[in-house]
Amino acid sequence: MKTRNAIAGAAMLGAAFMASPTLASSYVIVMGFGGNSCGEVIKLVENGNKNATGQIAGWILGYWSAATAFVNDQSFTDKVKAAGARKIFSLTLEQCRKADPATPLMVVTHQAIQAAR
Repeated sequence: MKTRNAIAGAAMLGAAFMASPTLASSYVIVMGFGGNSCGEVIKLVENGNKNATGQIAGWILGYWSAATAFVNDQSFTDKVKAAGARKIFSLTLEQCRKADPATPLMVVTHQAIQAAR
């Protein structure tokens, strides 16, 4: 249950971040690689930094997992499950490559989730 509560908190944090730019800049702290810019994230992955890449993948997959945990949308959950971790990670990184390099990974991940729904 503690895990589910933590995931719920992360999902609500993401929703709050996306809902209000003022809130995002003033009150929300994004822990882990979600707060890093896409430019930084892509550079770490492309330079072969395995430790950072593992942490980035964990952050992305955790955020996607939270997105499935509290939605009453079986078709979305089925899509995510069918895609699998590698495809989800690759899809999110591809969106990061297309985004402005200053865009936080969290924003791009959230947008990718919204597009997948």
